[in-house]
Amino acid sequence: GALHRMRWFIAHEAAHFWLGQTVGYATPDEAWITEGGADYLAMGAALRADAGFDAVDFLAKERSDCAAAMAKGPLADARRRSDQRAYYACGSLFAAAVEAAGRPRGKGFADFVRTLIATDGDGKLTAQEWLTAARKFGVPSEQIARIETLRAGMPDAAPVIADLLGD
Repeated sequence: GALHRMRWFIAHEAAHFWLGQTVGYATPDEAWITEGGADYLAMGAALRADAGFDAVDFLAKERSDCAAAMAKGPLADARRRSDQRAYYACGSLFAAAVEAAGRPRGKGFADFVRTLIATDGDGKLTAQEWLTAARKFGVPSEQIARIETLRAGMPDAAPVIADLLGD
């Protein structure tokens, strides 16, 4: 277990070279852009490096944590609630939606990150810029609307998360 966590941690921190250093968020309330994205990239790296890594369990925890956080209020307020975990959990689910949209074209979330790096002029993304880039990447409008709904917070986010992930 410790080896799995160590590999994942190193992969997460390495992902910050792209999401966090090369492209960051415009305000601390948009930390989901880099933290969730780094979580999702780390999951992919952990899967490739370690056949024993349990991605199903990882995503189940992200779902549960995101739903719990959104029951407390908007994602943008997570920092003020001392609920930093919300940024990781919900952001990784948003990354999973981007990956699912790119899959039919043989693209994944890492390809999306490359487009962010190539097109962001100031290195600081707002939530709206991320969502616009996701739309251009091929994330359907109804999925963008689900992300927006989740970002707003809601008492029972589980059904919207299920719809976002195509369950």
